[in-house]
Amino acid sequence: MLGTSYELDDANLIFDNQKISISHVVLHDERGEEYKGALTGNITHKNFSDFYLNFNLKSEDFLCLNTREWDSDLFYGYLHAKLNLAIKGYLNDLKMDINAKPLDGSTFYLPMGSAGDASKFDYVKFREIGRSQTEDKNESSNYLKLTLNIEATPNVETIIVMDKNTGEEIRAKGNGDLKVIVDLGNDMMMYGNYEITEGVYLFKFRGIVNRSFIIDEGSKISWTGDAAAANIDVKAIYELPKPLALYPLVSATLDPNDKSEVAEAKRTYKTFVPLSLTGSLSSPNIHFDILQPDNRAIGSAGYTKLQQIRNEEKELYQQAAVLLLMGDFKSEEGVSNSMYTKSAVTTVSDLVSAALSSEITNQFQNLTGLKNISLGVNYQNLTGGMSERNRDQVSFNVSANLLNDRIVVVFSNSVDFGKDASGNTNSNFYGDFKANFLITQDGRFRLNAYRVNNMDIGGALFTRSGVGLSYKKVFNSFNDLFYFNKKSKIIQTQSGS
Repeated sequence: MLGTSYELDDANLIFDNQKISISHVVLHDERGEEYKGALTGNITHKNFSDFYLNFNLKSEDFLCLNTREWDSDLFYGYLHAKLNLAIKGYLNDLKMDINAKPLDGSTFYLPMGSAGDASKFDYVKFREIGRSQTEDKNESSNYLKLTLNIEATPNVETIIVMDKNTGEEIRAKGNGDLKVIVDLGNDMMMYGNYEITEGVYLFKFRGIVNRSFIIDEGSKISWTGDAAAANIDVKAIYELPKPLALYPLVSATLDPNDKSEVAEAKRTYKTFVPLSLTGSLSSPNIHFDILQPDNRAIGSAGYTKLQQIRNEEKELYQQAAVLLLMGDFKSEEGVSNSMYTKSAVTTVSDLVSAALSSEITNQFQNLTGLKNISLGVNYQNLTGGMSERNRDQVSFNVSANLLNDRIVVVFSNSVDFGKDASGNTNSNFYGDFKANFLITQDGRFRLNAYRVNNMDIGGALFTRSGVGLSYKKVFNSFNDLFYFNKKSKIIQTQSGS
């Protein structure tokens, strides 16, 4: 769990009928003899059975955590600290309490995890143990309960992995008192407040675009139990690498003969994209803005248009995504109105993916006039638990709505490349097919067909296909589900009397 190993100096043990005592033992961590702690305590027993441990370890600089991503999906990192550790309990019910003040060079990773969708079909809902349904939990601690009290200081860098697939993460330093409880057989719990003094929100889009939002001092993350259900209040800002003009926003409507307006619209200003993350850490509310603080041309066409965009959430998010992706504003005709769906956006990568797909679709529809066809692009990192496997997958898809949206057909081609689990470098190209036919007008009854390719843990491809019928109904109670005709029968009876 902690990934550390220790070495004892010669120890003096005192045995009697009920106790094994250790007066003072020097314990070294794996870094060398200069990194040591003083171990004291005893083991009580009943005729050398029912052993009960009671130990304490103190150190000014001791290695507490040395794990990597594949060692644990709860937390990992490198943590050396001023330490006070207590181990108490029977061998089958052991409790370890650690009070640690991290020292310079410590790094603590907290992954938010991935839903790990087994399929993208919207008519099949896969549930993950521990999130969508309740897994049976042990009522009491079994074997080991770890309580880690961390006095966070700017000496330790905390990395919260927002999206493992894209590498999107918060890297921060700050202050706070945090408690982490890991009870084997139960979920990891966290408590405390963490106030950021400095940090960045790292946005990495498909290995092509990297943007760093500078986090405002005073941003906070709070835990009250479930580690993945923390509350976040983080504000950050990204500065575009070059000053931008607002001309693309008004080029289609601006009178070319109005020289002063054209000149002002083409004037460049420093441009910023502020970012706000609030609510649940695992699925935060994301809000963007676009600022040109040095632009004082109030009343000009460009300034007025920017204020209009800032007051229209859909347009604001579209332009923010284009700024992050392309580094410049896009004309109104260049951004599709169908791009943004707020419920689908939980990371900056989601937003930019939607913007890129929207831009491709918009250009295709303008060229062909086919408004019922949409194009999209997606990316996944397929890195497994072992470091030697590192694969990336880029997908391109075409979807068509036919017969007044009664039939939806999606074709996609994917290219994955990189190293497989055996360390071999190769690439694969394959296609998927999905189709939905709405048997009824309301879409409750559907005929579904699919042929998809997946990758197993060893990196080998396999194909799944199938055909099926589905029925979908939204209900608030079982009465709504099973007795939905009762009300209509009563109405019919009353109208007939």
